Amino acid sequence: MKAKSIAICAVMSALWVALNVSVAPIIFSLTNMPFACDFIHAIMVFTTSYASMEFGIATLSAIIVLIVTLFQRGFASGIYFLGFVLGALLIDFLLSLVLKFKGLSGFKRAFIIVEGLSIVFTAFSGFIIGLIMAFLQPALGVRNPLVIQMGGWIFTSYWTGMHTIGGIISGPAVFLVLKAIEKAGVRPHGG
Repeated sequence: MKAKSIAICAVMSALWVALNVSVAPIIFSLTNMPFACDFIHAIMVFTTSYASMEFGIATLSAIIVLIVTLFQRGFASGIYFLGFVLGALLIDFLLSLVLKFKGLSGFKRAFIIVEGLSIVFTAFSGFIIGLIMAFLQPALGVRNPLVIQMGGWIFTSYWTGMHTIGGIISGPAVFLVLKAIEKAGVRPHGG
């Protein structure tokens, strides 16, 4: 690992932890919708991956946030974050493929790729989180009224859909952040 990538991982992990344990729970408790979480997590994953230019740095950052989340919330309540770790791994892989081949050159093309990857990230993460909330957390004693009301598979489908909407909403913001990173010279133009 390059020193630059380690520094990016450390800074982004600290920021991500701060947002995950402070802002995200407040907004979620007010809305009961995952959109703010998707927004925060998508920006953190894409920014970390794009700025470091090294496969695995966003995943490592997500693992650090998972560990802190588990300590902060306890295993049964914090294990949902595993969905974002697996989503980060998927984005690390997909974004590295995009950057290896054609990059993010061209405004329209870059926007479509980032929007698509944002949707893939949040839908995949939401599916994993839905499975955890519907099947693992109840076995660990965590009761979610929606899971009880809907049943496991219907809840998982619903939660995947909610996170997919979060990805649609998050995509434009992620795109603007990546363009800002590019403009700041952290990444070469076009990836």
